[in-house]
Amino acid sequence: MPNNEVVVVEKGVFNEDFDECVNDLSEWIEYATHEGFEEIYLLGASIACNRIVNYLNNYKYPKCIKK
Repeated sequence: MPNNEVVVVEKGVFNEDFDECVNDLSEWIEYATHEGFEEIYLLGASIACNRIVNYLNNYKYPKCIKK
């Protein structure tokens, strides 16, 4: 960094609202169904798995999502 400045970045999993990811998942699913996808599989690694489980357990999702 110029002038030896320290930059603090408040991003990442530690600072995010866990339930906020539901909006992202919903938008992607809506887009995929609009594009004609008939079956959608939600896959993830690490914290993405927790987000998918949260979405499937707490929110209404289309029938094209395979559990």
